[in-house]
Amino acid sequence: PVKKYVLQISVGYKRKEDSSMEEMQTKEKQIVYDQALYEKAYEFAKKKHGTQKRIGGDPYITHPVGVAKILKKEGYDIEYLIVALFHDLLEDTDATEDEIRSIAGEEVDVIESGQSVFAIHI
Repeated sequence: PVKKYVLQISVGYKRKEDSSMEEMQTKEKQIVYDQALYEKAYEFAKKKHGTQKRIGGDPYITHPVGVAKILKKEGYDIEYLIVALFHDLLEDTDATEDEIRSIAGEEVDVIESGQSVFAIHI
């Protein structure tokens, strides 16, 4: 039998407020950090999915990227986008929980599940 996994993340609600110059600079640094983290996660997921294809013939990575784009459009933070990129790795590739945590951070909790979905725990 194939093991199914759920990825959970625990993050606090982040409220958007008017920013001072210092807060704006902090946000700019966070955006640069988030972009670098996203690219690292994307490259990892792309490598792990390798030559896998979707039923229609597209590279498999297009599915987790599509999920991440939906979450980004809805305004979700970087942790959610990483979970979207990683949500099929454990069941479909040789990626390990430790590898996932090393990129995604300790906010991501990997749990075994009977379903092929990811959960976001707030």
